[in-house]
Formats: sequence, C-alpha cells, structure tokens
Amino acid sequence: MMTIHLQQLKFFAHHGVYKEEQILGNDFVVDVILHFMPSAFPVKELQQTLNYEQVFAIVQHHMNIPTPLLETVVGKIVAQIQQQFPQVKAGMVSIAKMKPPVKGWEGNVVVSFNW
Repeated sequence: MMTIHLQQLKFFAHHGVYKEEQILGNDFVVDVILHFMPSAFPVKELQQTLNYEQVFAIVQHHMNIPTPLLETVVGKIVAQIQQQFPQVKAGMVSIAKMKPPVKGWEGNVVVSFNW
C-alpha cells in the first residue's frame, strides 16, 4: 500500500453557520491522507500513481464554495476523491478552522472523516 499526504493546505474561505463568518471569512488548514495500490511497482510514471495536483484541485474547489458546516465540506471532498480515484482504499480528510468565532477560544477546531 502506498500513501500520499497533502499536508497543511492553507485556504481563506467563508464557511460557517454565523453570518459574521460568511461575510468576514476565516483561515482553514486541510490535510488529506490517501492509501492506494499503485498500478505498477516501482512507480515510474504519473499514471501509475495518484496525481496529487488533481486531489488538490478537488479540495480547492470545495473550499471555495461557502458552506455552513465543515462536515458538509469534508463529505463532499471525500465523495469526489472516492469517485475520481477508485484505487484509493482508505484515507482521511480533515479541515481545521483556525479562529472559531467563540468568545475566549484560543486554538482551532478540526472536522475529519476517515474511511
């Protein structure tokens, strides 16, 4: 099994249930881990592995669509990865909201989906 990690992908987006979040936006960090069997080993050609640029494009697309819940965004990213890359056998997608609009909150909140 081979694994590709897309780590610390940074986005500014307008996800959130509060009007303030939808207007002002927030910083987000996305991590993607994908486990798959390459079609050849050793891998010598791009078509024998996962094109992480295409995976990034999926993440970027969904991060650019304002959505109230991060759970929805994570689910849509996972569904598209599974559809576009059937060779992926397991994985994880997480989205961290870096500054949740909660008074006194210091830190971030992360929503992730593992399969």
